[in-house]
Amino acid sequence: GLTADADTPLPAASDGVSYTCGQLAEFVGLYNSDDDECKEMLLGEPFCCPKSDSCGFCSEGLTADADTPLPAASDGVSYTCGQLAEFVGLYNSDDDECKEMLLGEPFCCPKSDSCGFCSEGLTADAD
Repeated sequence: GLTADADTPLPAASDGVSYTCGQLAEFVGLYNSDDDECKEMLLGEPFCCPKSDSCGFCSEGLTADADTPLPAASDGVSYTCGQLAEFVGLYNSDDDECKEMLLGEPFCCPKSDSCGFCSEGLTADAD
């Protein structure tokens, strides 16, 4: 999705028109990935959805309780998952603090290796 404002203007396209990120987002569903129009729209990605260099700690959210305590960090403090989730926006991915925060992911947002059968829960009577 867009990470820039929908009104962000783009350089003029080959048709001479300057579109906005929002306009491209509306048009994109009209074309297939191998269409020339799609290929030209992809040139707008750096303007409309620039890559973030923010710390990616639990980027899909916490799956453990926010009060889950973590082993002491290098500063000697034992933070909780919730505290790290609050701090994550303060650091870039190349910061030492981010690299240390990422060590908490197995406690705060462990990856699930489960089969995924009825992952949204049973909708039929289990009996």
